[in-house]
Amino acid sequence: MENKERKTIIRLLGNGMTVADLISELEGLDPEALVGFQSDYGDYTHTQQFLPVGNVEEMAGEVLYHQPGYSRSDLAIREEDEDDTSDLTLEERIEYQKMKAEQEDLPRIVVLS
Repeated sequence: MENKERKTIIRLLGNGMTVADLISELEGLDPEALVGFQSDYGDYTHTQQFLPVGNVEEMAGEVLYHQPGYSRSDLAIREEDEDDTSDLTLEERIEYQKMKAEQEDLPRIVVLS
């Protein structure tokens, strides 16, 4: 990843919440309430859709790439890494991702999907 792209990604992530911020916002809410994203459907009337969260995953920041004009965020997530980690345990994969994130100097991210 080029230095310019890395700086752009860090700038775009700058307004995002941290896990601590999210936990703070969620405290006091109904623990049985469903969690989802509100998103503009992209139609003429800008219908707001609700996308339920079904998965939470921590990833290395390097899975992000700058994709201007693709969406409002200008960020996209790369498909599976070219490195084959399928034979690693979950703990080994997490350590591998942490190492790669440190190499790229990008923050770790949590993806809700």
